[in-house]
Amino acid sequence: MPKIATKIAPDTLVLPLTLPPTPALSTSATHYLYLQRHSPSASSSSTSPSPDPTRSLYLINLPIDATTHSLRTLFTQLSNSRIEYTTLPEPTEPPAKLLRPGTNTIATFVDREGCDAALKAVAKIAKSPPSTATLWPGSKTPLGVERYRMLHTVRFPDVEVAKKSVDTFMAAFAAREEEERKAAARRRQVPDDDGFVTVTRGPKAVKVEKLKEEGEKEKGELKGFYRFQIREERKRKQLDLVREFERDRAEVEERKKRRRFVPEV
Repeated sequence: MPKIATKIAPDTLVLPLTLPPTPALSTSATHYLYLQRHSPSASSSSTSPSPDPTRSLYLINLPIDATTHSLRTLFTQLSNSRIEYTTLPEPTEPPAKLLRPGTNTIATFVDREGCDAALKAVAKIAKSPPSTATLWPGSKTPLGVERYRMLHTVRFPDVEVAKKSVDTFMAAFAAREEEERKAAARRRQVPDDDGFVTVTRGPKAVKVEKLKEEGEKEKGELKGFYRFQIREERKRKQLDLVREFERDRAEVEERKKRRRFVPEV
């Protein structure tokens, strides 16, 4: 394995970090963190208040799961130095948001001595064999499939919690509706300044669905009545034809008997 350069720019050191295995990757990996003393020209980030350059380090290419807590743990392991704050956003709820690859930050230590000790420890590690790497403490933020499973879980509320919330809302809504109905009834019974009681029409109790069903029923009955009339008229015509046929046949038989039957030509 070729030796890694300890400096990529003036006063910039390389700190190899060993990323522990995850459910998505069963083997460890090496990540390179670059750092140097912070100065206004070393970072384009603008923070308020501005970090103290005498006790601040500019960290480049952070691991994607880096947080202020994990950086504090890392430098405590390296040089027993304590970080006061960083420019990373604090996670508000789990799971914490992952950083973009190549994210930078400014780490401000409690004192200048701690900052110097951290630089010396990193310089010593940078001069060590390439196989020497510091274990990245990481964070409790899940990665891989576990992360997406947690994101799915926190995206939707628990069924029982959602049901309780809906039941509470519907109970309050029903109580408010009932109170408004009672208030409207009381207003209809209160006389005005002249002693008159205003007569108002209350809401109709018949629902639209019920009216629609009744309308369909009446329409069906009307159609049925028309069909009944047509059927009876057809039967009457058939009976008239049968009676006429029987009358004609009886007349023919009568003429035959009298021998007066002359077939029509």
